[in-house]
Amino acid sequence: TKVFTGAAVMQLNEKGQINIDSSLSNYLPQFSILGDHADKVTPRNVLTHHSGLPSDIFKGMFTHQPEHYTKVVDYINKEYMVGKPGQIRAYSNPGYSLLGHMIQEVSGQSYDDYVAENIFSPLGMSQSGFNMVTDEVTNTYDKKGDQAKDMLLRDIPAGGMFSSSNDLGQFVRAYLNQSQKILD
Repeated sequence: TKVFTGAAVMQLNEKGQINIDSSLSNYLPQFSILGDHADKVTPRNVLTHHSGLPSDIFKGMFTHQPEHYTKVVDYINKEYMVGKPGQIRAYSNPGYSLLGHMIQEVSGQSYDDYVAENIFSPLGMSQSGFNMVTDEVTNTYDKKGDQAKDMLLRDIPAGGMFSSSNDLGQFVRAYLNQSQKILD
Protein backbone atom coordinates (compact mmCIF):
# COMPACT_ATOMS: atom_id res chain seq x y z
CA THR A 1 0.00 0.00 0.00
CA LYS A 2 2.81 2.42 0.80
CA VAL A 3 4.02 2.25 -2.81
CA PHE A 4 0.57 3.37 -3.97
CA THR A 5 0.50 6.15 -1.37
CA GLY A 6 3.93 7.24 -2.64
CA ALA A 7 2.69 7.25 -6.24
CA ALA A 8 -0.32 9.37 -5.24
CA VAL A 9 1.93 11.87 -3.42
CA MET A 10 4.21 12.10 -6.45
CA GLN A 11 1.19 12.69 -8.72
CA LEU A 12 0.19 15.67 -6.59
CA ASN A 13 3.80 16.89 -6.73
CA GLU A 14 3.88 16.57 -10.54
CA LYS A 15 0.58 18.48 -10.79
CA GLY A 16 2.09 21.29 -8.70
CA GLN A 17 -0.49 20.82 -5.94
CA ILE A 18 2.23 20.09 -3.38
CA ASN A 19 6.00 20.40 -3.11
CA ILE A 20 7.44 17.30 -1.47
CA ASP A 21 10.20 19.44 0.04
CA SER A 22 7.86 21.91 1.78
CA SER A 23 6.61 21.45 5.31
CA LEU A 24 3.88 18.81 5.67
CA SER A 25 1.92 21.31 7.76
CA ASN A 26 1.51 23.49 4.63
CA TYR A 27 -0.79 20.80 3.23
CA LEU A 28 -2.05 19.29 6.48
CA PRO A 29 -2.49 22.26 8.82
CA GLN A 30 -3.86 19.98 11.56
CA PHE A 31 -0.37 18.44 11.91
CA SER A 32 1.55 19.85 14.90
CA ILE A 33 3.55 17.11 16.66
CA LEU A 34 5.30 18.10 19.87
CA GLY A 35 9.02 18.86 19.97
CA ASP A 36 11.59 20.71 17.96
CA HIS A 37 11.76 20.47 14.16
CA ALA A 38 8.10 19.53 13.57
CA ASP A 39 7.94 22.26 10.93
CA LYS A 40 10.83 20.53 9.11
CA VAL A 41 8.80 17.34 8.44
CA THR A 42 8.22 17.17 4.68
CA PRO A 43 6.32 14.74 2.48
CA ARG A 44 9.68 13.61 1.06
CA ASN A 45 11.15 12.60 4.40
CA VAL A 46 7.89 10.90 5.41
CA LEU A 47 7.98 8.94 2.11
CA THR A 48 11.54 7.79 2.82
CA HIS A 49 10.98 7.09 6.55
CA HIS A 50 13.38 9.87 7.55
CA SER A 51 10.77 12.13 9.16
CA GLY A 52 11.53 11.73 12.86
CA LEU A 53 7.91 10.64 13.46
CA PRO A 54 6.97 7.79 15.80
CA SER A 55 6.98 4.28 14.31
CA ASP A 56 3.42 3.38 15.29
CA ILE A 57 0.36 4.74 17.05
CA PHE A 58 -1.70 1.78 18.25
CA LYS A 59 -4.56 3.65 19.92
CA GLY A 60 -7.74 2.99 17.94
CA MET A 61 -6.02 0.60 15.54
CA PHE A 62 -6.78 -3.02 16.44
CA THR A 63 -10.55 -3.35 16.39
CA HIS A 64 -13.35 -4.59 14.16
CA GLN A 65 -14.52 -0.97 13.84
CA PRO A 66 -11.29 1.01 13.42
CA GLU A 67 -11.24 4.77 13.51
CA HIS A 68 -10.70 6.63 10.26
CA TYR A 69 -7.06 7.16 9.22
CA THR A 70 -7.55 10.92 9.53
CA LYS A 71 -7.78 10.43 13.32
CA VAL A 72 -4.03 9.62 13.37
CA VAL A 73 -3.13 13.32 13.25
CA ASP A 74 -4.94 13.84 16.57
CA TYR A 75 -2.90 11.06 18.19
CA ILE A 76 0.42 12.05 16.65
CA ASN A 77 -0.05 15.66 17.81
CA LYS A 78 0.12 14.36 21.40
CA GLU A 79 3.45 12.62 20.73
CA TYR A 80 6.98 13.97 20.52
CA MET A 81 9.32 13.82 17.56
CA VAL A 82 11.63 10.82 17.95
CA GLY A 83 14.37 12.41 15.91
CA LYS A 84 15.28 15.32 13.69
CA PRO A 85 13.89 15.00 10.13
CA GLY A 86 16.51 13.63 7.76
CA GLN A 87 18.77 12.42 10.56
CA ILE A 88 17.92 8.71 10.86
CA ARG A 89 15.75 6.16 9.08
CA ALA A 90 12.87 5.04 11.28
CA TYR A 91 9.93 3.19 9.73
CA SER A 92 6.66 5.06 10.36
CA ASN A 93 3.20 3.70 9.63
CA PRO A 94 1.45 6.79 11.05
CA GLY A 95 3.57 8.90 8.71
CA TYR A 96 1.88 7.20 5.78
CA SER A 97 -1.54 7.80 7.33
CA LEU A 98 -0.59 11.48 7.50
CA LEU A 99 0.30 11.34 3.79
CA GLY A 100 -3.09 9.77 3.05
CA HIS A 101 -4.74 12.54 5.05
CA MET A 102 -2.70 15.10 3.11
CA ILE A 103 -3.83 13.53 -0.19
CA GLN A 104 -7.43 13.91 0.99
CA GLU A 105 -6.92 17.55 2.03
CA VAL A 106 -5.15 18.56 -1.19
CA SER A 107 -7.23 16.59 -3.70
CA GLY A 108 -10.62 16.99 -2.05
CA GLN A 109 -11.16 13.22 -2.38
CA SER A 110 -10.80 10.51 0.22
CA TYR A 111 -7.48 8.69 -0.01
CA ASP A 112 -9.08 5.49 -1.32
CA ASP A 113 -11.19 7.34 -3.92
CA TYR A 114 -8.13 9.28 -5.10
CA VAL A 115 -6.05 6.11 -5.54
CA ALA A 116 -8.93 4.30 -7.26
CA GLU A 117 -9.47 7.13 -9.74
CA ASN A 118 -5.85 8.10 -10.38
CA ILE A 119 -3.96 4.80 -10.14
CA PHE A 120 -6.27 1.77 -10.21
CA SER A 121 -8.53 3.01 -13.01
CA PRO A 122 -5.86 4.18 -15.49
CA LEU A 123 -4.05 0.84 -15.05
CA GLY A 124 -7.20 -1.28 -15.28
CA MET A 125 -6.80 -2.54 -11.70
CA SER A 126 -10.43 -3.61 -11.21
CA GLN A 127 -9.73 -6.13 -8.42
CA SER A 128 -8.06 -3.73 -6.02
CA GLY A 129 -9.40 -1.65 -3.14
CA PHE A 130 -9.10 -0.90 0.55
CA ASN A 131 -10.17 -2.55 3.80
CA MET A 132 -12.30 -5.23 2.21
CA VAL A 133 -12.61 -8.25 4.43
CA THR A 134 -14.93 -10.99 3.22
CA ASP A 135 -14.83 -14.75 3.21
CA GLU A 136 -14.31 -14.64 -0.57
CA VAL A 137 -11.10 -12.64 -0.16
CA THR A 138 -9.39 -14.05 2.90
CA ASN A 139 -9.54 -16.54 5.74
CA THR A 140 -7.88 -15.83 9.05
CA TYR A 141 -7.14 -18.32 11.81
CA ASP A 142 -6.37 -17.83 15.48
CA LYS A 143 -3.51 -19.48 17.36
CA LYS A 144 -5.69 -22.56 18.01
CA GLY A 145 -6.31 -23.02 14.28
CA ASP A 146 -9.92 -21.91 14.46
CA GLN A 147 -11.25 -19.54 11.84
CA ALA A 148 -11.44 -15.99 13.17
CA LYS A 149 -12.87 -12.73 11.90
CA ASP A 150 -10.41 -10.40 10.22
CA MET A 151 -9.93 -6.94 11.63
CA LEU A 152 -9.97 -3.91 9.40
CA LEU A 153 -7.00 -1.55 9.42
CA ARG A 154 -7.20 2.07 10.52
CA ASP A 155 -4.03 3.10 8.70
CA ILE A 156 -5.20 2.23 5.18
CA PRO A 157 -2.63 4.51 3.46
CA ALA A 158 0.07 2.43 5.20
CA GLY A 159 -1.29 -1.06 4.62
CA GLY A 160 -5.02 -1.40 3.98
CA MET A 161 -4.97 -2.26 0.29
CA PHE A 162 -6.03 -5.57 -1.21
CA SER A 163 -5.34 -6.62 -4.77
CA SER A 164 -5.07 -9.56 -7.11
CA SER A 165 -1.82 -10.77 -8.61
CA ASN A 166 -3.06 -9.66 -12.05
CA ASP A 167 -3.76 -6.14 -10.81
CA LEU A 168 -0.39 -5.90 -9.07
CA GLY A 169 1.18 -7.12 -12.31
CA GLN A 170 -0.46 -4.17 -14.10
CA PHE A 171 1.16 -1.77 -11.64
CA VAL A 172 4.57 -3.46 -11.87
CA ARG A 173 4.44 -3.48 -15.70
CA ALA A 174 3.57 0.23 -15.75
CA TYR A 175 6.48 0.94 -13.43
CA LEU A 176 9.03 -1.25 -15.23
CA ASN A 177 7.96 0.01 -18.67
CA GLN A 178 8.11 3.60 -17.42
CA SER A 179 4.51 4.09 -18.50
CA GLN A 180 3.25 7.63 -18.14
CA LYS A 181 -0.29 6.48 -17.31
CA ILE A 182 0.16 7.42 -13.66
CA LEU A 183 3.48 9.30 -13.34
CA ASP A 184 5.74 11.19 -15.68
